[in-house]
Amino acid sequence: MIGKNLPHNNLKKVRTEKHATQAQIADFLGVTIKTYRGYEKGQEYPKLESLIALADKWGVSIDYLLGRSDCTSVENDYISKKTGLSDKAINKLHDLVQRDDFLNDSNIKNAQRTDNAVRPVHIPSILKTINFVLESRRATNLLTFMTYYLDSSKYTTLLDGSFKPLVSKDLYPADNDLVAGGVMIKIDSDTNKALAKNLLDIQLGKLAAEYKPTEK
Repeated sequence: MIGKNLPHNNLKKVRTEKHATQAQIADFLGVTIKTYRGYEKGQEYPKLESLIALADKWGVSIDYLLGRSDCTSVENDYISKKTGLSDKAINKLHDLVQRDDFLNDSNIKNAQRTDNAVRPVHIPSILKTINFVLESRRATNLLTFMTYYLDSSKYTTLLDGSFKPLVSKDLYPADNDLVAGGVMIKIDSDTNKALAKNLLDIQLGKLAAEYKPTEK
């Protein structure tokens, strides 16, 4: 029978994250603990009203509970499909929005302070920085070199003396070699990481020169 069981559901994952016991959730749903254990093991299918109750209680989507989505909410699932961002990344951006809203209020209050004993402090917006980086024409280079720096063992081939572009060793036959003026020079992941860091520093420097500070 289609939909009889849920072999890969997230019921146990969410329950443990919420620090609830199987007995507590079974009591909440009005079922025996044996029945609820069957839900978590994918041996039985919860009733729709039980899924709705759990989704509301835990603040997640039914699709996430059923293991049909890696995102905890319908909104995050939509954003993830459009952008490729993970559920955690989307939630982090949401947290940053709330942080910026809070700090914006704090900045306004600080600017209005008349207490000379405390110097007003302006706290910059992280979201402004994120938007600036992503909107910049340097975004691709910056993120590319950051990727090479973080995962230098996978990207160990540099194509020319200017050290750009860096290419995965899987795409170039001269494994772990640096091509400079037609001469093949053996390099390792540490060398590649250092080169990527230099390129990253250059891009950050150029980006910083283009950044316009927030007016206080």
